[in-house]
Amino acid sequence: MKLLDRYILRLFALNFVILLVVIMAMIVMVDMMFNLDEFMDAGRRIAGEQGGSTIWATIRVLVDYYFPQICFIYVYIAGLIVVAAAGFTYSALARSGELVTMISGGISLYRVGAPVLVAACLINGLTLLDQELVIPQMIDKLTRKTSELKSVKGRAFAVHYANDSRGNLISAARFDPSAMRMESVTILVDWNDRSRDTRRITADSATWDEAGQRWLLTNGLAVRRSDANS
Repeated sequence: MKLLDRYILRLFALNFVILLVVIMAMIVMVDMMFNLDEFMDAGRRIAGEQGGSTIWATIRVLVDYYFPQICFIYVYIAGLIVVAAAGFTYSALARSGELVTMISGGISLYRVGAPVLVAACLINGLTLLDQELVIPQMIDKLTRKTSELKSVKGRAFAVHYANDSRGNLISAARFDPSAMRMESVTILVDWNDRSRDTRRITADSATWDEAGQRWLLTNGLAVRRSDANS
């Protein structure tokens, strides 16, 4: 990497980080001011249940609540921050006369803009990873309300065709993470297989068996595609 690329990327990265931190801090601080009572009540209750300092319990509640929110918000504002950071970067180069010096030295503007373009593509790639890999793992925390923070393990929520470790699709009308129990369960086994062996499993409820590392179904019924078409 040439010296020019490193210099431009350093300016761009600095502007990007500053804008990201400032905007995220503004969003978090404004929301925190409106919900501070809920966070403090949750901290006091968790400290009473688990022991320890109320201050540290409140800090844990804040981190547990806002970290998923920051990951979610980042998807929406990353592109805007990239554009703003690029604007600040090249405005600084033009104001200091460095951009004119580069052009006078025979450097094309396309060449000057290439480092920021590459960095922007990488940042958007991280946004895609955040959206597809990180956020789905925190969906239960993203759907919480501040009034529900007093619960240590979170509230029940619906599951809509989530992938399990074997590639099957699981859907449930209600999933309670504290009891590890699902209700009105539907499982599509080998759903992406074009053969006639695809199965659809339904059950009134399912409870997680920690010892056997499996779901125990109540009134489970499996129907093969070949049986349904016959």
